[in-house]
Amino acid sequence: AEGARGMGAEADGVSAGAGIEDVGLMELEEEELQQGRPEPAHLLWGVLRTSPKLFNLPGGLSVGGGAGSGGGAHLAEEERAMLQATHRLAASLCHVLSQMTKPRQLADALTALSVGLQTSREVPYPLVHTAAAAEGAAASMNDPEGQQQQQQPWLGEVVRTLVARGQELGVDSHPTAGPTWRAGLLGLQASMLAHIQACLKRVESGGGTPHTLHAAAALACPSLMDTLACQLPSSSAEQLRSALQPLLSQTGQ
Repeated sequence: AEGARGMGAEADGVSAGAGIEDVGLMELEEEELQQGRPEPAHLLWGVLRTSPKLFNLPGGLSVGGGAGSGGGAHLAEEERAMLQATHRLAASLCHVLSQMTKPRQLADALTALSVGLQTSREVPYPLVHTAAAAEGAAASMNDPEGQQQQQQPWLGEVVRTLVARGQELGVDSHPTAGPTWRAGLLGLQASMLAHIQACLKRVESGGGTPHTLHAAAALACPSLMDTLACQLPSSSAEQLRSALQPLLSQTGQ
């Protein structure tokens, strides 16, 4: 269904100046719940709204791996199973978003994602699974001549796909969906600025090992930042690029 129902109230922790409307709990209409047939759009909003938690697996936020990942680049078998399942979720989200054709749907999806990020209590966001990124870096270092493994999708690729699809369809200039889209982009920019600063702090306090640096650079997702910057006003785009540069310099990007 086009248009988000129940998106009028401000989200807790999101400033009114950000222009992001709260999608609450992605409320389903009572009739849909009673019939057990929620609309697909509502399910998508719910997933995007809670994506920071859905993609926050053990080893996913801590640069170089978290406590659940053995403190290094090696992933336990049970973690690998959950890792692959979440990769498949990310791939499915990317597919759905890339096939959207209605500007209103994309604007509502971006609103859900922006609110989910802005109300998340932890940064950096799980844009990539850093233990998996560090593991890939270790493999590349051990076999520099080998073919580099393709990074499997995670939350960062979902965000990039959504923004890129909106750019393809020109949602920014759409007469009705445009204002919602632009507000979502500004909210997303604010989230990414906070994310970059958190990544930089981790690099500066992380000991400077190659795996840590690689994981921190992956956390910043430069390709995502480039895609987002292309959709922002010039001053906002420059602010984003300026914030990203110190992190990329630290990690040799």
